Amino acid sequence: MVKDARKMAQWACLPKRVAGLLVTLPLALMAVPSSAGAPSGYRNILDFGCHKNDGTCYVTIDGAAVGDITCSSNSVRWDSKNDINGKTWLALIMAAKAQGKRVSFYIDGCYVNQPAYPTFGYGAIEG
Repeated sequence: MVKDARKMAQWACLPKRVAGLLVTLPLALMAVPSSAGAPSGYRNILDFGCHKNDGTCYVTIDGAAVGDITCSSNSVRWDSKNDINGKTWLALIMAAKAQGKRVSFYIDGCYVNQPAYPTFGYGAIEG
């Protein structure tokens, strides 16, 4: 009889536990940085450049910082030597800046060589 009463008590508090989980879980998920990428939206290029001692290049864009909480910045970085289209992106950014075009990046994580900065998987120049 005591076991039956305990089982009934456990089942009786189940709706409260589920309700608590439904409130807590979304809040917890919002606090975790997303590993999924996010578009920056079209932004103006403030400046760009490359380091002379390695293949790291950067472009500084206007507006809110991009990237997850561990590498949020307005300076987006990539490796011009080892990324397949790294030099192509440097040329595209130079051309966009010269023509006053805006750029958009799909931010897909932190730059491996300088993890305090975001990097991108692909991007676009505004037409």
